[in-house]
Amino acid sequence: MKKEEMEREKLMLDLEKLKAMKEQEARNVADLMRMKKHLASPDEDQRQGPEGSQDLDSATTSTQSENEIEEKRLRLKLEEDKIREANEKLKRDEENANRHEQVVREEKARAQHLAEEEAKRQMEETARQAELEKATREAEQKRLEAEQLAVEKARQEAAKLEAEKQARLQEELKAKEEALTAAQLKAEQEKLKQLQLEKEAEQAKQAQEAAKKAAEQRKPQIVRIPTPGLPQGWEKQIDPRTGTVYFVDHHTHSTHWQLPSSVANSPYTPTGEKPRPNFTERLKDEPTTPQSGGLRRSNSSPNIAKLVENEGKQDPGAKLSAIDRTNKPIKPEPISQPKPVVTEITAARLRNFKPIYGGMGPGVTGLFNQGNTCYMNSILQSLCNTAPLVTYFTQGLYRDHINRENFLGKGGDIADEFAVMTTVLWSGQYQAVTPRDFKLIVSKHSSFFAGYKQHDSQEFLLFLLDGLHEDLNRVKNRPRLPDQDNEGITDFVAADKAWRMHKQLNESIIVELFQGQYKSTVQCLTCRKTSVTFDAFMYLSLPLPTSNRCTLQDCLRLFLKEEKMSGESRWKCPRCNRQRDAVKKIDIWKLPPIILIHLKRFSYDGHWHHKINNFVDFPTTGLDLSTVTMGPTRQRKPYTLYAVSVRAVPDKNIRNHYGTMESGHYTAFGRNPITQRWLKFDDEQVQSISSSDVKTSAGYILFYSSIPNELSKT
Repeated sequence: MKKEEMEREKLMLDLEKLKAMKEQEARNVADLMRMKKHLASPDEDQRQGPEGSQDLDSATTSTQSENEIEEKRLRLKLEEDKIREANEKLKRDEENANRHEQVVREEKARAQHLAEEEAKRQMEETARQAELEKATREAEQKRLEAEQLAVEKARQEAAKLEAEKQARLQEELKAKEEALTAAQLKAEQEKLKQLQLEKEAEQAKQAQEAAKKAAEQRKPQIVRIPTPGLPQGWEKQIDPRTGTVYFVDHHTHSTHWQLPSSVANSPYTPTGEKPRPNFTERLKDEPTTPQSGGLRRSNSSPNIAKLVENEGKQDPGAKLSAIDRTNKPIKPEPISQPKPVVTEITAARLRNFKPIYGGMGPGVTGLFNQGNTCYMNSILQSLCNTAPLVTYFTQGLYRDHINRENFLGKGGDIADEFAVMTTVLWSGQYQAVTPRDFKLIVSKHSSFFAGYKQHDSQEFLLFLLDGLHEDLNRVKNRPRLPDQDNEGITDFVAADKAWRMHKQLNESIIVELFQGQYKSTVQCLTCRKTSVTFDAFMYLSLPLPTSNRCTLQDCLRLFLKEEKMSGESRWKCPRCNRQRDAVKKIDIWKLPPIILIHLKRFSYDGHWHHKINNFVDFPTTGLDLSTVTMGPTRQRKPYTLYAVSVRAVPDKNIRNHYGTMESGHYTAFGRNPITQRWLKFDDEQVQSISSSDVKTSAGYILFYSSIPNELSKT
């Protein structure tokens, strides 16, 4: 506005100057006209005077007047030129002034137009802002209404579930009341039968003890660790190096890869016998310090006797002692009705999970730590990222294979609860849940994992896979199988024969996915007798070289290195018929679709053990094991890493947990089978990580798959 005022003032000044110039021009024109008139007057006077009256003076005067007139005419002409030039200049100035005035008017109009446009834009912006605020208020109102509807719907659903639960409880109570009278009568009859059986069993026991007393006095006492479901003196163990299950006969100090049918079908263990306590003292033939070879119990592997301590307490079909009962039933009928199998996620089960809603998608759910249960959370998250297992359990396929009568299993409890656990983790609805019921089932079937002490994730993985296998073992009748005799036959024939024998006793999804076969060669250093056997393995437990950095192939080469068996781990040579120093060599014969690799990160020095934090460079893709496999030439595709159980190194930021045997914080890395993105599972916390973060010196158990570990989004 100030600029426009200045332009207007300048224009007024120019107009005033132009006006003054016009007035001056008018005055100049008037003066010129008077001058012309004055010059014309002497000529008239001269023409009107008498012709003969002019004298010499008049002639002189006339000459001077003519000169003056001529001079005045010249001056007049100059004045006319000046006036003409002034008029032209005035005209140009007037045109410039007109043009300047036009420009000013245009600038003023443009400024006014811009001001009008700015005002219009501000009005439109104000209107748009008002509409946006209105839309925001409407959306917020709709969201609040939707939340209220959802809350109301959830309340109605909860009320409905509670009503259904109360109705179901009323029906169950009514059924129990109706069955109570018949059950009491039946219980009394069973009690009388049981007392008679216990009396006969006690008599048989006294007779057996009297018969064995003299023999036992002639040889050292043997601590026998009972395994429920097996006769006294027999124990189920697992080789900590390969995860292979075998059985120990403490009567003869011998080991068996398969349980003899005569033992499996022997009605030896009395049903009325109270559960024996677990023995904690070491066997006489067991070394005082951990050794690297031989079939024996290791401090790093779980005690199977403890794992199934409670198993025999609830088995109504436990076998009786070897007494003639041709006229009496071997198995007493149970007093109460069998508990119904529930695998769906009921409202009660969901409440026990204590879920935190707001899931990030399928398979992205954390697990709350219930008190030193991070070892269990790490293994659950790793196994629940195994795509074939997820499909098998979430789609209910396991129900067709569950074996509740297997005396080596857990009555199907482990399989049922693992199915519920997998379904919850893959529902995609929860941010985190508490695996309370799963922990209770584990504690029920294993006193070793009861309570809330810290445990090793590798020991829990061993227990869980063995429990799932026995609960899902499709073999109902265990045939009597001979020991391996591979004299005079090729390795290919012997391996195929051993695998078929293994499948006659063990057939489950765990065998199909996780079990491979290795060749064990033992040679006596005295007579050079060589024994070759082929056995199944669940995982590979690899030692670590002494260097600070090594590769996974270095660990495999150290694992496949020959091992001398001496001292308390000497081999009983069948040719020498006595314990001899020997050389043992293990070779991988056949690989499973999914291979588990345990890195032995603890060294032993007497009763002390130390953490080994060496960095092992393991590949995340393209693991080729064909160079270390001796079996058929048709090998599997390269393996891809999809999960890692991690035992954390000392870190002040991780809940004061340290990577030792007594205490340590376990986490897990898993590649989601749907998104193929790597995730870190730290109890209830789940976050995305890059593939480069997976390689760490705390890597403990590696999960590799040679088959696509993928799931569809639907």
